[in-house]
Amino acid sequence: IEKEIFDFKPDCVFTHANSDTNNDHLIINKSTLIATRPGSRYLVKELYSYEVLSSSEWKFTDNFKPNYFISLTKEDIEKKWKALKKYKSEIKDFPYPRSYEGLIALAKYRGMQSNSSYAEAYRLIRKFV
Repeated sequence: IEKEIFDFKPDCVFTHANSDTNNDHLIINKSTLIATRPGSRYLVKELYSYEVLSSSEWKFTDNFKPNYFISLTKEDIEKKWKALKKYKSEIKDFPYPRSYEGLIALAKYRGMQSNSSYAEAYRLIRKFV
């Protein structure tokens, strides 16, 4: 991860939330935190974590706590659903979170938290200005 960041030189990096229940996601989160630490070969100015349907909300004792929201349109939601459907083995019928209804429900819930119809939620981990 550190080599890719050094080669690509992004200003902003997104990683899985540390509240995820998927161990692979947790390893990526920790590796990304190490790769983007201050003093690394390349300074990433912004670092965010994101939630993953059916991974983040199932850690009941320490759930995802967003502090940064981006408003979405209905068209954004449809594009997200179209992309998610490519992972056929990950989609199930509602009430499974990775269903069309689950995607809409989360986007509406995050929208209510941020005064918009739909939103995507993130956790700002660090930002250098």
